[in-house]
Amino acid sequence: MYTAPEKGKAMPKYVIERNMPGAGSLSRDDLAAIADKSCRALEEIGPPIQWVESFVTADKIYSIYIARDQRLIREHA
Repeated sequence: MYTAPEKGKAMPKYVIERNMPGAGSLSRDDLAAIADKSCRALEEIGPPIQWVESFVTADKIYSIYIARDQRLIREHA
């Protein structure tokens, strides 16, 4: 069961680093499809995890998330 953080207390931020050779040369449509798949997976996990933003490099994608704990991040990763 989800328990909201205490009022005024921020939830921790986490980074997921995904190796993805050629990520930097993917089209906008390809990146949008990857983001859509990730967001659908987040919907299954539920509200205690939230995607914030992602950064694409030549061979990796780094995604920032807010989550209650590491277990949720590992489940999503």
